[in-house]
Amino acid sequence: LALAQRQLGQGKQITHNPLKLNHKFTTKGFPETAGEETAINGRLANGERVGLNCRDPPLRPRNLPMKIQARQEEWHELDTDWLIVGVLQADEPSASLVALDTALGGTISRLRESGDLTGKLAETRLLLDVPAIAAGRVLLAGLGKPDAIDARRLEKSLVTAVRMATKSESVRVTIALPPLEGAALDDAQAAQVAATALATGCGGQSLYRAEPGRFVVSEANICTTATDADAAVSR
Repeated sequence: LALAQRQLGQGKQITHNPLKLNHKFTTKGFPETAGEETAINGRLANGERVGLNCRDPPLRPRNLPMKIQARQEEWHELDTDWLIVGVLQADEPSASLVALDTALGGTISRLRESGDLTGKLAETRLLLDVPAIAAGRVLLAGLGKPDAIDARRLEKSLVTAVRMATKSESVRVTIALPPLEGAALDDAQAAQVAATALATGCGGQSLYRAEPGRFVVSEANICTTATDADAAVSR
């Protein structure tokens, strides 16, 4: 333990593994990180390897828990850095997607006609040049066929998209969900899954590296038609 403390004092990164060492992580000296201590010790107890760095405590401003809000606006009017748009694998696009396509001058229609956008599960298409709308960029995320969508599939698609959007620090991310008629979950449940995807998609061990590969977003929103969306995203 004394050796580990010396290594931390020198700014080195060490790994605690309860299978080999019976040490606990403590946030002594960093009172603002006390809430993280329990979580990290729980992960250690489960056998996970957790990297710690004395120069950069585990709970940093970029890792603070995000607040997720529900919004009900036209997709092309959403002011955000990354607009993640759910696209169904269906013959007819949703009304919100049609309105967004119109604002983009038919870009989405052309992608659909060429076969470059099908809506298949976890398919992604990034649109960087979108000056006609409020968002900085649009990430089209395939949700699959409506009658095959369940919580697991929806989360898989949205987590894939969130991971693409959270490689930079201090970004605002909004997930726009179409109505899920015929799916195994309703729109409120879909909003709850989207909130989970936002919280987990930007996580992982890379948050604790000296040079993290992913960051918690500075602002998180879910645009949905669900009437009780506020309650859903806060669960």
